[in-house]
Amino acid sequence: AAKALAYIRSDLYTGANDDSKRAIRKPDSIACQILKAWLNRKYRKQKKEEYLIMDKLNPASPSAAYQTGRLMAVYAALQNAAMPDVNAGIVERYYASACTAPAMVMGKLATLAQYHLSKLKGDKPGLAQIYSKQLEEISCRIGDKMPQRFSLEQQSEFALGYYFQCAEIRAKKSQSKKTEV
Repeated sequence: AAKALAYIRSDLYTGANDDSKRAIRKPDSIACQILKAWLNRKYRKQKKEEYLIMDKLNPASPSAAYQTGRLMAVYAALQNAAMPDVNAGIVERYYASACTAPAMVMGKLATLAQYHLSKLKGDKPGLAQIYSKQLEEISCRIGDKMPQRFSLEQQSEFALGYYFQCAEIRAKKSQSKKTEV
């Protein structure tokens, strides 16, 4: 798990899997599958069935780490929508810190998100409203206190939350493009 997480952080930082500047950076799928298998095995042994990681996004997951990963993905998508040509985005700058010590980073990202939302409100008000609702929903799932540090297990949940939220965002974008055509 530790090696898979290190690989994901390194890959996201260097942008080795980036298809284009405009795409939201998504972790390596094989590394995420390793994390998912490791976590599910651990949860089954601990009889924590409610925490099992499925093959798609689980918006109702009770894990604050999973929800924080989702939040990171929405912040990245929001930035990408508001400023598509940015060189070093939220993921490159903050992913590693958010994965290990989220309380130190998420406040800054929430502030940046307000700037991105205000920019989108002028350009694409409907999209700004969608992102705002997503941020509210995920923030409510996290609760009133952002965790200070994440354990290895929680870092894995964070990575999977980020991965599945990115996949969901991409699926919705491709679906909306198909309906436009």
